[in-house]
Amino acid sequence: MKPEINTIIFDYGAVIVKIDHNLTKQAFSKLGLSDIEGYFNKVKQDGLFGEFEMGKISEQEFFDKLQKLFPENISRKDIIQVWNIMILEVPKVNLDLLEQLSEKYDLYLMSNANPTHINLIDQKLQNAYDVDGIQPYFIKAYFSFDVNMTKPDPAYFQLLIQDNELNVKTTLFIDDALPNIEAAKGLGFHTIHFTEGADNLETAVKYLI
Repeated sequence: MKPEINTIIFDYGAVIVKIDHNLTKQAFSKLGLSDIEGYFNKVKQDGLFGEFEMGKISEQEFFDKLQKLFPENISRKDIIQVWNIMILEVPKVNLDLLEQLSEKYDLYLMSNANPTHINLIDQKLQNAYDVDGIQPYFIKAYFSFDVNMTKPDPAYFQLLIQDNELNVKTTLFIDDALPNIEAAKGLGFHTIHFTEGADNLETAVKYLI
């Protein structure tokens, strides 16, 4: 018997947005940042990247510090371009899917993200579909840099629960990272560990339409 669901919380990257972390890792390496694995983790950023995702440092401070990790001949423009290369697109089918789901469910977005990438995705949505960002598709969008917390911190989940008076027994959480799924399960959410990529989101949730 399928659980009764009236609320869905979506992750953003690799669920709704197509991303490829390896593109940035490879490009950083070519620019001279050899220990990229020491700085970059797609599940939870640590150190400099983590500070940026949690809103502890500004965009300017982030790129100032990041530039110091590269050879002096590498420009700020090159670094920003490489930082953004991992962000691909939002498939139109996913926007259509969100519109359909919003007719039956309360939708929320919960993302570990940084302002540079969110602004870039907003620009891509505007250019491709004349859409004013992703926020209108949700009752509320939560970004880690705004709330100063990252998944899988249970406090991040509790924020959504308390802000919106959510009932975890009727709420579905969809994410590509297993630690985030485990944290949500521990709080009583229904979950989908979605690892098939943003092109295939419809197949994972079509039973809900």
